[in-house]
Amino acid sequence: MAAPTAGTIEREIEGVWYAASWRLTAGGEVIVSAPFMQDRRMRLGTGEAPADLAKEMLAAFVAERRASRRMRVAAGEGSDWVGAVYAGGAGLTGFVVFFGSWVYCIAHYGFLLGVGLGWLPSLIVAVVAAALWPIAALLLLLLLGVVAALILRTGS
Repeated sequence: MAAPTAGTIEREIEGVWYAASWRLTAGGEVIVSAPFMQDRRMRLGTGEAPADLAKEMLAAFVAERRASRRMRVAAGEGSDWVGAVYAGGAGLTGFVVFFGSWVYCIAHYGFLLGVGLGWLPSLIVAVVAAALWPIAALLLLLLLGVVAALILRTGS
């Protein structure tokens, strides 16, 4: 029976399943193809099974990708600092606006209605403010700039 010249492989690496196809060329090279990587070629050794070599090549590719990603993150590349700043600002804004508007509801509608039902509109306002916090921050900076300019103008 002749050895297979093509096939597919599946391999679990650190809890993630990867699948690729391989083929054996007439020159004795194994070519591994997958949608997530460029074709990789390696010469088949004596007595080595093409499918085993393909699995080793797939594992080596995944290890290289993970190592390069770790290096980029360690160097500060690929880290999502903008998303972290947005999430932090959204959390802080949502927290402050929620409690501020809840206190307003308590003061305006009394203790019973303010505490009992005031959290619902406070939550809605806080979610909207948290989503739009960069705009609110820019408007606050603009307002502070105008106030500082007026103070400097009247002081001189």
